[in-house]
Amino acid sequence: MRENILYGLKVRGIRPDERVSELVGVLGIEELLERRITSLSGGERQRVALARALAPGFRHLLLDEPFSALHQSLRRELWDLLSELRHRYGLTVLLVTHDLKEAFSLGDTVSVIFEGRIEASGPPERLYRKPPSLRMARFFGLRNLFPGKTIGEGRVEVPALRTVLRVPSTPPPSRSKIYVGIHPEEVLIVRERCPRPGQENLLFARLVKLRSEGLQGRAVFKGEGGGLLEVILPDPARTGPDLSPGCRLCLSVPPERIFLLDEEGG
Repeated sequence: MRENILYGLKVRGIRPDERVSELVGVLGIEELLERRITSLSGGERQRVALARALAPGFRHLLLDEPFSALHQSLRRELWDLLSELRHRYGLTVLLVTHDLKEAFSLGDTVSVIFEGRIEASGPPERLYRKPPSLRMARFFGLRNLFPGKTIGEGRVEVPALRTVLRVPSTPPPSRSKIYVGIHPEEVLIVRERCPRPGQENLLFARLVKLRSEGLQGRAVFKGEGGGLLEVILPDPARTGPDLSPGCRLCLSVPPERIFLLDEEGG
């Protein structure tokens, strides 16, 4: 007997009923039903695997890096498909992945595991915006992490940028050394000749490197204290003709967008 993609369901005693027919339609695998598994592409195999897993009516799905071998556009397509399946059938999905974008795109809750232990768990946006530890911030790929020293209520001195930043809260006195974290998306470029009145956390830096990434750019500035500050530019083509390596600009970081980390906690 020819073993087509429904063979796995038959050997488990599951006949192609209405649920299977619905899954076939939702997953778009109608044209694959008479083909052998060995003839399918990676993306087609993942769709078939999802159909097999969901056909018995289970509400819990365990996925171990299911999309790791697929190219980016196909992965995003399957992310959308998995989200649709999860909501359509009320699924609880436990997804293991090394891809941060995948975890943040699909997860309602993200848990990060280091050395067999859960380091932190919570909504992805909260974990990213305010990482609970220095190690976690570095794991997320954040490079704007600078040693700092509390010098007053809501104020931290940052030698690497040769500036004092106003921050959302004052660290406890027990923290002898802290780190200031700044997401590259949160840094604003201010024209040195015309900062807005009342604008806070102004610092001067020289552009060292600029790289285009499609519709956005990634720039590296060197602060007056020698520290390197990474900045994401939404549209470098509209930033202005003066944005070239070697130019000196004024940057600004909103106080509420700065997060603080305890060195011991990292």
